[in-house]
Amino acid sequence: MNNAFLRRVNRPRKPIIIWDFDGTAIDESQYQACTQIVFKNAFEIQTTDEEYELFFADQSYNAELTIAFLISKGVQAFNIPPIKTIFDLIDDEFKKLIVSGRVEAVEKSVRLMHAFHSLGHTQCLVTGTNREIVNEALTSLIPNYFRHIVTREDTFWQKPHPQPYALVFELLNALPNECVIIENTRDGILAGNLAGARTISVDSICDDKVINLSPEPPQITRNFTFNHGRLGSLKLELPS
Repeated sequence: MNNAFLRRVNRPRKPIIIWDFDGTAIDESQYQACTQIVFKNAFEIQTTDEEYELFFADQSYNAELTIAFLISKGVQAFNIPPIKTIFDLIDDEFKKLIVSGRVEAVEKSVRLMHAFHSLGHTQCLVTGTNREIVNEALTSLIPNYFRHIVTREDTFWQKPHPQPYALVFELLNALPNECVIIENTRDGILAGNLAGARTISVDSICDDKVINLSPEPPQITRNFTFNHGRLGSLKLELPS
């Protein structure tokens, strides 16, 4: 019996759940303050709420937008360090907040993680955040039910490029249509769809709305329902 046949036979029947991290699993509302602190300390520039919304609020570690923002504030290109250095400084500030207990988990997401775990679903985590922050959050904020965790260090490209999700499919030996991705930003949702998986917004779960972003999109009703064609369907009644 060949290996390809065995892989098909042994594929999990339950959908694989792949979580984003910032804003989906943990509250990222204080991330703006961390970004503003780093830009003030490193470049002596102020970042207004409007500028943050324009350049950073709906993207994940986007190097081009970060460089564009710094240049728009008068920073010379030759004075801009490697972008990874800037992201690491922001992450360091955010980690301090996690350690001090000033960052909270997204409660509904945590309840879903517990529920999926009890129902036997494989779960993974894919994020543009560094592994150190993820490890800290797994210690104090969210349960570690994740078979694989892909962080910023693991891929060359970040969201909205599909590479982070393609890597987790490879690690799982799974097809994209066997997975459901839960995201919270435009870039993350775009990355999931470009990777070929059914992708939903965590906000759609909270608001009981359907986000029509991928072929055969999940149908979300009352609490949490998604239909998967040949993979069957799952309806989860969450406690209020």
